[in-house]
Amino acid sequence: MAKWATDLGYEDIPEAIAHQARMSLLDTIGCVVAGFSHPDNQNILSADRELSAAGGKNAATVAVSGDPLSVPAAAKVNSCLASILELDDNTAGHASLVTVPVGLAVAEAYHLSGRDLITSMVSTYEVVGRVLDSVFDTLKPYSECAIVPIAAPNTIGAAAQTAKLLGLDTEGTFDAINVGLTFLPFSPMVNAKVGSQVKPLLFSGWHVYAGSFGAMYAKAGLTAANDSYESEYGGYLRSVATSWNAEVLTEGLGQSWHLDAPNRKRHACCGYIHSSIDGCWDMLREHHIAIDSIARIHVDLPRDAFGLVGSPLLGDLTPRGAQFYLPYVLAVGLVENRPILPADTCAEALDRHLANPNFARLMESIGVSLDPDISGRFSCRLQLITKDGREYKSFVQDAVGRGERQFTVQEVEEKFHTLASTELNNDAVDQIVEMVHNIEQVEDVSELTTLLKR
Repeated sequence: MAKWATDLGYEDIPEAIAHQARMSLLDTIGCVVAGFSHPDNQNILSADRELSAAGGKNAATVAVSGDPLSVPAAAKVNSCLASILELDDNTAGHASLVTVPVGLAVAEAYHLSGRDLITSMVSTYEVVGRVLDSVFDTLKPYSECAIVPIAAPNTIGAAAQTAKLLGLDTEGTFDAINVGLTFLPFSPMVNAKVGSQVKPLLFSGWHVYAGSFGAMYAKAGLTAANDSYESEYGGYLRSVATSWNAEVLTEGLGQSWHLDAPNRKRHACCGYIHSSIDGCWDMLREHHIAIDSIARIHVDLPRDAFGLVGSPLLGDLTPRGAQFYLPYVLAVGLVENRPILPADTCAEALDRHLANPNFARLMESIGVSLDPDISGRFSCRLQLITKDGREYKSFVQDAVGRGERQFTVQEVEEKFHTLASTELNNDAVDQIVEMVHNIEQVEDVSELTTLLKR
């Protein structure tokens, strides 16, 4: 896999895949910009201003603020910006939290081209997605291993992408992956479940940091144990899964792509919840069901989805935790009848909704169960019963933005405008859209990162 990632050239990428990479670049930049002003991200940025080796000839830019930080630090902060609103996509897990922040940071710092950026992104979607796919069905339950499943895939991806952009060969890329895994911190999943303030670091920032730092150390000639992932003597794999299918790493490389069918978000909440919202909307419209006539809704979820968004709460519901609690978010979607917004899970909205007896009754009417036989990580099975005894059932394979229900280019652009205009003026927003659509013509990616400064 390291050899394939190293050898992949822009000319090897189908245009349809390059197009989706451009759309992911635009979509994720929007999330980065919109997440800038969140207080928790301001605290992260403040810390990194103190900790980072800022400036120098190879500095990279933090979006909006324009802070010049080291490549790993800038990638880490921008990754946190992208994830905090829960609007980043689920393509290949959460690979866009790697491909875009790492790609922009390294390409800017080393004055690489837009073609270099897109090529590294496409390669890294495969690296991240295939590592995750190789163990997803054999991951241990959180009761046995409460580690974020994307921690190792994202670290490996960040290392491989940084190595590719730095021009490392196959051996250097392999070293970068192993060094990055050595730096990978413990990532306890409970922080996502309860909604802690460091969740953006847990889900993306530190993995990006470890991987990109690993590549820079590998570039300097440092190595680590060459089986840091799968070693029986404490390799990362042994901690998180019962087994793995290594063939998945290389089967069909260059023929099948994770960007063939991206998983984009229109709701500001965990992707595992989206199919239940969209499926309920479809059911209400099709059968002309009024919200106040609902007696009970039941949602069946696959294993990983249930473990994160359907299992019982741990303590009180927090604003960040609300993004990962299906009964609350689904109730908001039904009441508001529009896509979930970041403001729907803020403290004020949480207090207002929970204080409303009608909302509380609706939320309490929503039950969630585990069904390990459901195919599809983001699918669900719905049952809706009305107060007069009518019963409706539906299986939802894909939410809008996934599978056969892909966003159009216009919908990606509209989402980007909505997000980016929170921090940037309209002229800059329009210029970014135009540049991303033509990113392969850009000789130096710093032309794009300059536009991201407020």
